[in-house]
Amino acid sequence: MWTYEHKPKAPEEPDRIPGQRLLSGALISALCGWLVWSLIYYEYFGSFYLWPLYLLTPESWVEGDDKMAFVWAWRIYQVIFAGVLAVIFGRVGHWPEVWRRYVAPLFRRAWDEPTPEVAAAGRPEGDPVEWPHLRAAGAHSAADRLAADARAGAMNDVDHARIERAWQSVRAGRNSLASFTDTVLRHGAASYAHPSGARDLPVRTARHDLLAHQVRLGTAAEDSRNPYQHRGVGLALDPEVLGTSLLAVGPPGSGKTGRVVRPVVESLCLQALAGQVAVVAVGAAGPGSGRMRRSTSS
Repeated sequence: MWTYEHKPKAPEEPDRIPGQRLLSGALISALCGWLVWSLIYYEYFGSFYLWPLYLLTPESWVEGDDKMAFVWAWRIYQVIFAGVLAVIFGRVGHWPEVWRRYVAPLFRRAWDEPTPEVAAAGRPEGDPVEWPHLRAAGAHSAADRLAADARAGAMNDVDHARIERAWQSVRAGRNSLASFTDTVLRHGAASYAHPSGARDLPVRTARHDLLAHQVRLGTAAEDSRNPYQHRGVGLALDPEVLGTSLLAVGPPGSGKTGRVVRPVVESLCLQALAGQVAVVAVGAAGPGSGRMRRSTSS
């Protein structure tokens, strides 16, 4: 699963309607409701549609001088009739389920998302931008330099992953705190750069999460053959999965290179720039991974 902003799904409902069938059914019922209302509005079924109104209103409203009362009654009747149609076709098309599953979460996200001012005021002490683990170890000057680079936009995710790995070498005793601090103060976000000097790939074609070492390939299909918790969620690969094996099967031109091979090689090259892996990409001649190979060669 693509872990960034992932929220576990509710427990499986045995009678849950698949998303595609739910949306298509809701659309068909809405079109049918609109068709019925159009036929009624243009009075194709006027006598059938209005007979309850004539039955419930006094004749003086229709034939007398006080016709304004009948006009208001007719308008109210239209609203009630439209509401009845909406309820009927809404139940047929499962509109409440569409609202709960797709519309309500959008409103909740918009309502719960803090404004930039509130987010800045409520920034947690453990914000990675402030490098709290460096401060806890006494490297305040290094943390201040890195935080300043991050706020100025001079640090990217590769820089963060690369410096984080260098810090782990300090924690493991393979490097000294003084040497780490001196390097960071001199080079900032460019510290411990890859021998090629590159700090990013020329072009990224996929979404990457270097903190979780993941690359997103797409979204899992809403299909009963997929486990319930994986249906409709982000599909990602990480080094543990790639360390086993991966076989992509499909006819020529189906997207194996552009949508699977290239994102995987791209992910490994980003991790190589962060000093986390060593990668050798072997492929056919062409622009598929050549630019990434050049950017990560030492």
